[in-house]
Amino acid sequence: MVAPFLSLAMVAILPATEDDLVPVTVAVVNRETHEPVRSFRYQAWYDAPDRRGPRNVEEWTRAESPDGTFRIDTPRSCRLTISIKAADYVGGYPHWEHFPVRSDDRARRIVVGLHPGITVRGTVRDEETKAPIAGARVTPLIPAMPGLRTDEDKAVTTGADGRYEVHGVGPDFGLYISHPDHAPDGDSIRGMAVGPNLDVWLKPMSRPTPPATPAVPVPQPTIELAGRVIGPDGRPVEAFTVVVGAGESPEPERCVRREVRDGSGRFRIGFPQEGTTWVGIAAAGFAFWDGRVEHRRGGPPIEVRLAPGVSVTGRLDLPPEFRSRIKAQLRLHDNDPDVAARTAPIGADGRIRFEHVRPDRWWLWLQGEGIPLRALTFDVPAEDVDFGTVRVDTTVATGRIEGRAWQRPEDGGGPRVFDDGFVGNRPLPHEDRPGIEFLTGEDGRFRVDRVPVGLTTVGFPHDIGCVLDEFRWRVLVVPGRTTEVLAFDPEGSGSYTLAFAIGDGSAAQFDSGSGVSAARRVERVTVEWRSDVPGGKPVAQPARPRFRVDLSPVSKEPVSFADPEWKALDSEGRMVLSDIGAGTYRMRISDWQGLELMEEPPFFEETVVIPRGGRGELRIPLGAGCITGRIPRTKESRFNPVEVTAVARGDRGLPRHARCDDDGNFCVRYLSPGTYTLFVHDPRSGRFARVDGVAVKDSPVDIGERPLEPGATIRASIRFERPSPYPWVEATGPLGGSVQARFGGGSARDLSEFPGLWPGRWTISARAGRGGIATAEVEVKGTGSHEVDLVARGKAEP
Repeated sequence: MVAPFLSLAMVAILPATEDDLVPVTVAVVNRETHEPVRSFRYQAWYDAPDRRGPRNVEEWTRAESPDGTFRIDTPRSCRLTISIKAADYVGGYPHWEHFPVRSDDRARRIVVGLHPGITVRGTVRDEETKAPIAGARVTPLIPAMPGLRTDEDKAVTTGADGRYEVHGVGPDFGLYISHPDHAPDGDSIRGMAVGPNLDVWLKPMSRPTPPATPAVPVPQPTIELAGRVIGPDGRPVEAFTVVVGAGESPEPERCVRREVRDGSGRFRIGFPQEGTTWVGIAAAGFAFWDGRVEHRRGGPPIEVRLAPGVSVTGRLDLPPEFRSRIKAQLRLHDNDPDVAARTAPIGADGRIRFEHVRPDRWWLWLQGEGIPLRALTFDVPAEDVDFGTVRVDTTVATGRIEGRAWQRPEDGGGPRVFDDGFVGNRPLPHEDRPGIEFLTGEDGRFRVDRVPVGLTTVGFPHDIGCVLDEFRWRVLVVPGRTTEVLAFDPEGSGSYTLAFAIGDGSAAQFDSGSGVSAARRVERVTVEWRSDVPGGKPVAQPARPRFRVDLSPVSKEPVSFADPEWKALDSEGRMVLSDIGAGTYRMRISDWQGLELMEEPPFFEETVVIPRGGRGELRIPLGAGCITGRIPRTKESRFNPVEVTAVARGDRGLPRHARCDDDGNFCVRYLSPGTYTLFVHDPRSGRFARVDGVAVKDSPVDIGERPLEPGATIRASIRFERPSPYPWVEATGPLGGSVQARFGGGSARDLSEFPGLWPGRWTISARAGRGGIATAEVEVKGTGSHEVDLVARGKAEP
């Protein structure tokens, strides 16, 4: 996989020289009258595919210009970002406007239109006394995603007569009016249309009657937690760090931390609330200690006895030149404040040694320049331990990604001109593993060099209302090679067609295989509410079959393809995979079961070869039968629906899966003629049903309502003897019926429970990435609990 810590430095950022910059004239005008705005402040900078201009978002340049213009030097082809604010105009910041500057633009002139505001005058009064309020703050509101914010530059304060006059108000946005002695309720927030005259009444805040004699301010006391820290021999620990937070596992940023030096080992720390409180103690020469106490005002002090801990050793298999560039750290599995972490240097032979480690479950974090973040988990026993050798991937081979991006037809088409893109992870504030940012050119072309080899992502952020989403393509980068990405190619190159052949291809068998003609309706699966007329009232209609197609490159050639999504078949039962490069792939297809975020198991899996040019067609034969039924509804949430698995007699093909809707109805679709066994599993109630001998032909079969009975529970615990990737767990039962789970958090973090299981031989597999790290088998009988112990020895790579 791609190293996820890359920065914009991976894209060639060339220093601009004076002789390759050309001036651009920016004219600032009244958007309605087109008259010049002669006095304003501005911010402006340029971005080009190969460089960035200087910027400072904290500073504004003042301009006084008779013709309302200013000039900025830019490359011949770039994106110019501008923000303007002026006294009598609605503030447009903190948003900036982007303007393309093309290489063939001879005029090199950009016009920025400002929305003229209005001047609002009025009086602010007390709602009860009707007296004018002096010192009230009146501030215009301006747009700011996802709503409005105050324009502090234009804020004014009322005089002794309560009057105010504020300029540059957007009549559609309104004012925010506040005063320290009056409640900031709905009457003081006017995010609505306003006129030039606006009198405001503020509701006074209820305050206690002041004492006759002025009181001396007394700070509100915190609730003190006191304690004493001692060593194994009972002697006080004189220097340590104490961290306190509310709740069982508080976030580190919500904790109070103190460094203590006290000869008697005592500490006192103020904390603002009572209740269950997490306390952590770290001291040199001792293992980290933490616990939960019931923190009460006036409660007794606590005593903490520290233990020395154990030594943890191991070896990192990596080239010598990387040993000084990589940080090796142990971090606790729970919400781990830095005070609990242990750091060790890497020796000349790759050996590392952590001292004073508490017996517990830990993460081994390996991160640094030139490698992707690696996090492996393992259990530290009560005695010194050597975890063996961990191989660290320091692959420095790189390749290139280049291509061209267009707008979708529904967004207007044409190249994505000077559009922001990324390789790897989308760059976000506080992102620990940011990707490589890039900018497309004026023709939508882009190029990113020195991309680490492996499967990565190319993405383009876009807005959906107030939500930032992204278009994504998967890209395989090969050493020393170039991978081409064509995003929303209007010429349709890389358009590969899947032809879903349901039954004999007739409309009747299409409807029976998809469950549309079944008497039992399943919400969001066989029936959906929609309107075929824009703006019309939604009505119940047959649902269009939808599938998700996942691709995994098999060959080691450079390829790219659009990230998978749920797509509906067209009227001819076809689906077009766009922007897919030639190559060999492992294709997996899953059936839509009503929930966007659910990961559905595949019902089709095959290796396919996409020919050069990406064009071609693959026929996907599907059965025309389906099985419907109803399971009595339980209290499970919508995102934990009852699962139904159909297994064909004779081990023919992959099991088929379905989920119950909110009324308990289900439909297992696209079944070929045969006899099936149904396994019904309710992950919340711990109940199941097994239905044998369901004969299916080319038509719907309804098994009616099937009650559930209590099932058995498998409780799988895991012990990590060697650093291993953290797994997900799958339980596979008789005839291939399976359920999945992850290890829970908190005190049960090493347990994975599978309730509602039917009798038979079950295999429990802990898997990470494409490999298994631990496996065990158990014979399930009756309705009791079956304990399974898994042992992970670090065999699988993430």
